[in-house]
Amino acid sequence: MSRQEPLAILYLGPVTPNEARYKNAAFSTAGNLFQLNLLRTLASDPSVELEVVGYAPVPSFPRVKKLFFGATRATLPWGLQIRFLPHVNLGFLKIVSMGVAEFFWARSWARRNRGRERILLCYNLNAPPGWPLYWAAKTTDVKIVTLLQDINTPGEIVADTFLRRLEFRSQTALLPKLSGLMVASPHMQEDFAPGSHYLVLAGGVPESYLDSFPEPEKPSSGLFEIVSAGALTSLNGIDLLLKAMSLVKNPSIRLTIAGKGPLEEAVRAAAAHDDRIRFAGLIPHEAVRDLYLGASMIVNLRDTSALGQRYVFPSKLIEAMSTGRPVLSTRVNGSGEFAEHLFMLDDETPEGLAVAIDCLATQPWETLAARGRAAQSYVRSCRTWESHGGRMMTYLRETVLCRENTANPAG
Repeated sequence: MSRQEPLAILYLGPVTPNEARYKNAAFSTAGNLFQLNLLRTLASDPSVELEVVGYAPVPSFPRVKKLFFGATRATLPWGLQIRFLPHVNLGFLKIVSMGVAEFFWARSWARRNRGRERILLCYNLNAPPGWPLYWAAKTTDVKIVTLLQDINTPGEIVADTFLRRLEFRSQTALLPKLSGLMVASPHMQEDFAPGSHYLVLAGGVPESYLDSFPEPEKPSSGLFEIVSAGALTSLNGIDLLLKAMSLVKNPSIRLTIAGKGPLEEAVRAAAAHDDRIRFAGLIPHEAVRDLYLGASMIVNLRDTSALGQRYVFPSKLIEAMSTGRPVLSTRVNGSGEFAEHLFMLDDETPEGLAVAIDCLATQPWETLAARGRAAQSYVRSCRTWESHGGRMMTYLRETVLCRENTANPAG
């Protein structure tokens, strides 16, 4: 089939403009940024006619004093519109009402695009829920593909409750029935949809983001500036980092932590006690970029012993690598193919991290800079959204639309 034939795509996901009014306890900065980059990539393809339906993540009633959200719209900076699903903002009714709304919207979209190649593309399978979309696709002869970036295993990632177990079983039972899978980790397909074809799509930045980082220069201040940006959780190694800093005696080392989360008070307390530590708080993505520009090293300390890590890939790692600054990282799932471009932390203890920081702070700048440049070159070669876009469209057109389900990684 010609790549130039028009392809109608209906995208469904918890995506919003990157504006302060949408940011709350239910909002995921990394998840939203992933979706915005994806949508910009799809919208830039002249052979794709894209429609976006979603919802703005908010905590349920009564944490948010609003019981019903009506159908509204928002516009992304490049002109693409998002239509938000109406739903009841209360417990299980939230998912049910979203499912009803998306089922009828998807069927209406399918009828409006009858006679064309059509794909329903959904971000994860929990909210909006996947089964109503599956039945809408099945009854209108439309292909359905998921961008599976998270699987919340009860007792590991989320609490082990009846509703969470029901949600998990519902999602995993649906995976083998879909027309295609674009997954953060190949383990998702291996464990839940063996025999299905799939595309690994995890972590990426626009080429323009890479271009915004000039060659790093040796710090003239003589200080070794470490930056950590992301959710302030044990999973992201924040408590490990704070304990390690208490063991690091080198007075030239500085640590800046940016983000928000349950360990915020611990970070504030550490910054008050140790003048080498600075807490930047929750700052815009552009301000995080400025922190990276001044960094001697960026840390990515995902706890590899935590349950559920088999199915995730920390997209912040690719963002850090794209800066051209050296990166110290734990051996997260999926990092094997580019570990040689990182400084790897194998001893995930405060003592082990303190030793690694002290050692790297005394390395020749040329050694550190060379590793950072290699990591950036790797990202440019295969982890930009421009390269993701080409692989994604090839998969959708040549595999999802043209082939039966046979186990096969598509690049």
